[in-house]
Amino acid sequence: MLAFVNAFVPRTTIRCRLHAGNQSDDAVLLDWLGRTIKSIQITYAAASYIEHFRMQELSRSGSVDALSKPIFSGSRKARTLVFPRGEMTDHRELVSKVIQLIKDCVVAKCSKRYASDVTLVVGFDDGLSDSGDLADFRVTYDSITHPFQELYFVGVQGRILVPDKNFGSQKLDEKHQICR
Repeated sequence: MLAFVNAFVPRTTIRCRLHAGNQSDDAVLLDWLGRTIKSIQITYAAASYIEHFRMQELSRSGSVDALSKPIFSGSRKARTLVFPRGEMTDHRELVSKVIQLIKDCVVAKCSKRYASDVTLVVGFDDGLSDSGDLADFRVTYDSITHPFQELYFVGVQGRILVPDKNFGSQKLDEKHQICR
């Protein structure tokens, strides 16, 4: 949420109220009078099943290759998982996987009912992304149809922000006439 606010919310007296639980929004942006500016639904694009095992291996051995593909072996009860070290990984393949995770998150959120004024923020790990990848994320952004008022892709490292920072801030200012 902090990455979204830093990237897209103008520097004014705005408060963010986070909601825990099962509501239609995860956060609300409030203006200086306490009026709701934006209702936000937040999700994070990650391959949680594999990442869960990656974190287990990190805890067990003290290190794990962040990019390697896991190798499963053994039967269900005696299953072992190994993360090879020093494996070459194709950058384009990594970007494609992240984009697919983002698409999957948006599709999952579209299957639920939300109010028409809810903004969807999809967070993701952009630690391996560079400025050359931004075009791929923009193409994906433009190709997604969704019922949300607005949609944002926010890399937690701040390397990838879609739509771009100026678009988001300008839209907030025009709609709610926030004074800078």
